[in-house]
Amino acid sequence: MTGYCHHKLYLYLVCLAVMTLAQVPLLLSGAVPARAALSSSTERFYGYVYNDGKLVPCGYVITATIGATQVGQTMTDAEGRYGYSPIFEISGSDGQIVNFSVNAHPTIERAVFKGGISTQRNLTVIGASSTMPSTSCSSCSGCSGSACNTSGAGISPTSFPNATAGYPYSLDLNAHGVAMPYGWSIAYGSLPPGLTFDRTLGSILGVPETAGLYSFTIQVKDSASNYLTLSTCILVKPAVSQSGDSQTNMYMQKAAVTSNFMGSTDVVSLTSHTLASAKELVSEDRRVRLSLAAGTALNLMGQSVIAANRESNPPAATDGSLCIRSYSFTPPGAVFSPAAVMALKYETPLPDGLDESGLFIAYWDGSRWARLDSNVDMAEKLVTASVSHFTIFAIRGLPASAGQSISSNSGSVSTPSSSGSSRSFAFSNLTAVPETAGPGQQVTISVNVFNSTKSQVTGLVVLKINGKDESQQAVTVDAGQSQTASFTISKDSPGKYTAGIGGLSKAFEVNQDAGPVKAPRISSDVITAIICFAGLLIVIVILRGILGHRSRD
Repeated sequence: MTGYCHHKLYLYLVCLAVMTLAQVPLLLSGAVPARAALSSSTERFYGYVYNDGKLVPCGYVITATIGATQVGQTMTDAEGRYGYSPIFEISGSDGQIVNFSVNAHPTIERAVFKGGISTQRNLTVIGASSTMPSTSCSSCSGCSGSACNTSGAGISPTSFPNATAGYPYSLDLNAHGVAMPYGWSIAYGSLPPGLTFDRTLGSILGVPETAGLYSFTIQVKDSASNYLTLSTCILVKPAVSQSGDSQTNMYMQKAAVTSNFMGSTDVVSLTSHTLASAKELVSEDRRVRLSLAAGTALNLMGQSVIAANRESNPPAATDGSLCIRSYSFTPPGAVFSPAAVMALKYETPLPDGLDESGLFIAYWDGSRWARLDSNVDMAEKLVTASVSHFTIFAIRGLPASAGQSISSNSGSVSTPSSSGSSRSFAFSNLTAVPETAGPGQQVTISVNVFNSTKSQVTGLVVLKINGKDESQQAVTVDAGQSQTASFTISKDSPGKYTAGIGGLSKAFEVNQDAGPVKAPRISSDVITAIICFAGLLIVIVILRGILGHRSRD
């Protein structure tokens, strides 16, 4: 009878082991998806890449070779990783040595190929140049803090036009998702020799000297340490020869060009596409003035006439700023370095009660009016700003009456001060946390408030939900400073809602099924290991029991 019971117990344990192992597919369902199976001749590599002890930026080229044969190539992402997206797989035979390089510089690490597995292999290189002998590069963006929560946040443009050695280059950058005021920097890598970076304006200017592909990371950070990054590159092509072909004609400069500023003509003398002496170009009515310093390098795109004309049909603004007067400067796309000083004249009284001290020069970047750091001389009725390229420029104004908006990177509104007069706030970085909430769950709506005037302002910040006033609060902001205004609300009815402050909008949703964030699942690999180990222990116990029972028999 005892032997019968033992056999029944063993049979039960065997069944339990089989049932336990059979739960693996069920337990893995809904967990982190398992990696796709690899063939016996394929190995997947991934990891971080370090240059001189620091993570490299986006766009560094990782090359794998076996012997003299290149077997794979990929690029790093914004976090300095490779092999995550896209996946990096190479083919080979077990036992072969895999060598790696970063931007053509050999890494310290290498690997012994073993097919059918995924291998984490961090790569280290010393003194890798940011210059690659290539003709293209990839760009990728990064963010930190509340900048990551702003829709459309980023630095633009994301890809930079090519440059030509020995010819002027100019590019203005814009940021959306960080609060004014903010500062620009080159966080990693370097610009091509001959180009400089304006840390205040976010502009690249100069005359590149040496052909090559130069990778770097640009960062813009606000006072709360929220930042955006853009890792990209500039391709500098070799200087073209003066052979008279069509490509050369695109860049060839004349010994002299003609200017025509609204009827006022002049001759601009050039030596090797640079100004021989300082030049001031003034329109006949004295409303437009462009001052160029001696030694300014010009790239007129092969044209021989510099012109300024009144723009009768300027593009409409989307930020609520008002146009006083606009001008079209040609040839469009022409660049010069260093930057020139543009002065545009206005007349008073200004329309619609505009704040004279808040006038500024803006340029059309193809999709919106970009504001330039400007100075207003109210005695001379002049607005001046530094410019580095030709496009449509305009004097624009800040409405002083409540309910109208002023120019900013992302939106703005004018609000009354405690004294009854109207002041202007500029708004940016509107967030809703969480973006999906349950009925009755609190949602925090936050916005950055920037005082663009020259004095302290106390005014109202009004929150609208689906276009209707929801709440308001008074804030006091010092001149040129910013602070965060936050509102906490809750909604009982499921649905989609839109929060609006000062022309900005942010969507959030109330979902019946939304609730507290669930604890993360245990990794599928860990679950598999635990189950297999438990099953193995059960099988060992069964076998030992069977063998022990037989020995007693």
